[in-house]
Amino acid sequence: MEQPDHPARSAAQDITRHFLGHRNASVNPTPHQGSVNWCFVIEASDCTLILRINRVRNADRALSEYRKEQWCIGQARAARVPSPQVLACGKHAGRAWSIQQHIHGTSPDQAVPRPELWRLLGQWSATIAKITPPTDHTLGITLHRAQQHTREQTQYNLEQLTPDDPLVELGVYARPDQPRLRLAFEALQDKPFEFALHHGDLSTNNVLIDADNQPWLIDWGEALVAPSPHFGINVIRKQQYLDEPVHDADYQAFLDGTGVARDELEQITPDLDRMLLLQACDLTRWAIDCCPPRLDEIAGTGRALLAAILHPQ
Repeated sequence: MEQPDHPARSAAQDITRHFLGHRNASVNPTPHQGSVNWCFVIEASDCTLILRINRVRNADRALSEYRKEQWCIGQARAARVPSPQVLACGKHAGRAWSIQQHIHGTSPDQAVPRPELWRLLGQWSATIAKITPPTDHTLGITLHRAQQHTREQTQYNLEQLTPDDPLVELGVYARPDQPRLRLAFEALQDKPFEFALHHGDLSTNNVLIDADNQPWLIDWGEALVAPSPHFGINVIRKQQYLDEPVHDADYQAFLDGTGVARDELEQITPDLDRMLLLQACDLTRWAIDCCPPRLDEIAGTGRALLAAILHPQ
């Protein structure tokens, strides 16, 4: 039985008819709708699919994001990282859409022991990092673009460390900390980092366990090319700094999975912290300019992260 009207139901039905042809199918919104995408479950006699329709971004930009996910997932699947296959994406009535395989799964909380799951995430991170980044510039994640973005991001945030930096007024950092931030960002300039592909949001929240106890990696929307292994490790370290539930045993299992040895970790830890400081400042500046409704949330996270790194208890 179809549920009450949804603002994108008509578009979802049109896209489904175009994709499935003459096969009958029900199209219903999922219980939880995201802030970026409307999500629908398509149920036909021979398949169950997920349809996402972008609700906020420019359609061309959103379609580029969907195609990036499609490329990344295709490469990951070829490298034996189980992920839901993206079957098609396109534009309809001024909105971008994407259709992918539906995974009937549950949260891994009870299905897989935590260290084992974190070790698997580390293995997936290492496997994804071996994928050669795309050369298609329309996907937005070429190696050249990533290297250029990293240089520009560092330079921009250095230039913003002025007496009237709005991050001081927001409480993201205290004015006496500015020289330390300047030294941290300068230390990142022109370093010869290795760059690689990353999922962008590796966590147990983005794993589903199917009926055969097979783990699946989902939600590739944050995929990017970035310094490696730094970015992948920092996704986990950020959670630790913010007192999120990543235990030391989980973190060590993740590192074991990536193959990063203890001496290598000790060598790169100063740069890991510098990168987290840079990302926190940069994201807050982005919120000031581009996303004021989320400024309090993002500035609060940045404040907590900088305090944990600059002034550990």
